[in-house]
Amino acid sequence: KAKTVAQAGNIAELLAHRSGGTAVVRRLAAQAAEGNLEPCEDDTGALWRVAASIPPASGTRASGESGGTAPASAEAIEKYSRAIAADRVDAALRSRRPFSRAASDEAHADGAEHRAERRFANPAEETSPTALPSIGREAAQAAGTAVHRALELFDAGAERSAELERLEAQLAPVARSLTTEERAEDAVARARELLQRIAGNGILDKLAALGDAIVARELPVLLPIDDEVAGSESPVGFVSGAIDLVYRDPDTRELVVADYKTDAVENDAAIAERSEQYRAQGGVYTAAVQEALGLEARPRFELWFLASGLVREVRAAKA
Repeated sequence: KAKTVAQAGNIAELLAHRSGGTAVVRRLAAQAAEGNLEPCEDDTGALWRVAASIPPASGTRASGESGGTAPASAEAIEKYSRAIAADRVDAALRSRRPFSRAASDEAHADGAEHRAERRFANPAEETSPTALPSIGREAAQAAGTAVHRALELFDAGAERSAELERLEAQLAPVARSLTTEERAEDAVARARELLQRIAGNGILDKLAALGDAIVARELPVLLPIDDEVAGSESPVGFVSGAIDLVYRDPDTRELVVADYKTDAVENDAAIAERSEQYRAQGGVYTAAVQEALGLEARPRFELWFLASGLVREVRAAKA
């Protein structure tokens, strides 16, 4: 270690002067003197690392030579201090980012904003004859989750009316478990209405027609974050989600990622609006499938609008 605190050329050498010292600090100091900044593990399993060292002033003796290491120059200390200050700013910004995010979060936020704009700009649009009545976000989400669960369990080989009865019986327990007691009946009623619409608008027929082409239903996905392209709102850990449906196109054998949506869409303008909202979510899902399966290209991405029975291909955003 350095003979005096003033002669210390790095953090490890400073730590070596602690009262009593530690073996790991001495090892770090010895490594640092040789230019080795690899971490060391102490007796408790804690990992010690030299974060950085201040380079010695030009023309001074290196550590280990007679007389020890000369103090760093004022210019070197100033440069090092500026680097630390910049790192502190970066660390503060990073600490404000969430650790994780659901793939659907951005789409839900955009959707709420668009619904508010439509409501105050043209209230008549909220009372479309085919639109689902407003029941509150929490109850609507609980109903949507219950219907997603029903589609996951749908048995295409069963007799249709009996299968619908079986699925309807499972809606209430799921919906009630996801909302408060006062909103539970609204959630159950919405889930039943959605299931009835699905039964009559062709969604179940399309799902049944896929048969063995279905690869997965409610497939969990986890995608790491690329810090080089991450923004200020990006999580520092991962983006997660569950893909409603993955299947192979019976004609082309191309993999397709499909996401169920309960949005009430009735015209091309509404479809275009929703498609734009869900592009980012599609980007996460298709990137996850491509990476997991080692595909050369992204799978196709589709939105299945459950309330209206419409299915549309969407150009997924780059994740």
